[in-house]
Amino acid sequence: MNVHHDKKTVDIWLTRSEARDENFRKSLEPYLGQFKEKKYFVSVFESGERDLFSDTVLLLRHNLELQIKAELAAEQVAEAGRVGQKA
Repeated sequence: MNVHHDKKTVDIWLTRSEARDENFRKSLEPYLGQFKEKKYFVSVFESGERDLFSDTVLLLRHNLELQIKAELAAEQVAEAGRVGQKA
């Protein structure tokens, strides 16, 4: 559980077994009630079934490709502007 008092947010990270355990989930209710009273925004994240490392690599690669495409497009616009100024 990560509490960010400055932003009034709470992040709760559950393992696969915690997410499936009804008793454990019910044990969180008092905490959730306390944060709700203080008007904090609570997010509960549950571990998935896929491999975190490989999915993170894919996500980073995808974001890098998007960044490269955006930079190339910006360079093309800038180059077109320079060519247009010379004419």
